[in-house]
Amino acid sequence: MDRDSVGNTIKVAALLCVVCSVLVSATAVGLRDRQATNRLEELQRNVLIAADIYDSARPIQEQFAESVEIKFYRFPDGKFAGKLLTDQEMSMYASRYKIDFAKFNQRKTSLNPDTSTELDSTADIAGIKRRELVSAVYFVRHGDHRNVVLPIRGYGLWSTLWGFISIDESSLGKGPEAVTIRGLSYYDHKETPGLGGEVDNPSWKAKWPGKRVYGADGAVKIEVAKAAHGDAQVDSLSGATITSQGVTNMMRFWLGEQGFQSLLLAAKQ
Repeated sequence: MDRDSVGNTIKVAALLCVVCSVLVSATAVGLRDRQATNRLEELQRNVLIAADIYDSARPIQEQFAESVEIKFYRFPDGKFAGKLLTDQEMSMYASRYKIDFAKFNQRKTSLNPDTSTELDSTADIAGIKRRELVSAVYFVRHGDHRNVVLPIRGYGLWSTLWGFISIDESSLGKGPEAVTIRGLSYYDHKETPGLGGEVDNPSWKAKWPGKRVYGADGAVKIEVAKAAHGDAQVDSLSGATITSQGVTNMMRFWLGEQGFQSLLLAAKQ
């Protein structure tokens, strides 16, 4: 039999495809747990960075476990006022919406129609389309650092930027104008390197600590602006006007009445 015949060539090619498919599938399954762990550690690392307590010399999960308490916040929506959920309410939500709070995934929750609500164009200033019913909120206590870390996201020029903003917990309960930012971190985006991608630049993120979130009337004042001045403005990203505006829009959304405003302004010392 001619080994170089068309039939044999097809058989060899088919066998090679099957073997490669099996190897790729086995590798993917074998790495699934490691990939999930990596994603979790990256999220935890950015919570710690936003809170300004990350220590690169120590295991991430160890730092997170000793310093962070996760609670869950119900966003204001119609008859629901924004508030942290009690254990009883979490149990009810877990049963009604099939939310696994022990393995809570903010991104999946925000995309699932059963666990999120569609936003109309007027409310959706951050360009996220859907907002989850509940959100994880990270209370970070480490030495003199007492922060509330909030997940944020919004559309820039090319992509949705996912990140965290940290609020100084000691600034809460003293009136809206006292609420102060402690840090900012982004962990996923596809903005242009050297332009909008500079949201990751430590020197730009260093401009955020100490900035004020609200005016005396409770309106969100923090923004990214050219020639920034005062305690509620951060310098815009050079050559990245649209990304800079996207950051401002996500701050107005997530720190405003659609987001975490009621949590921050209702806080008591």
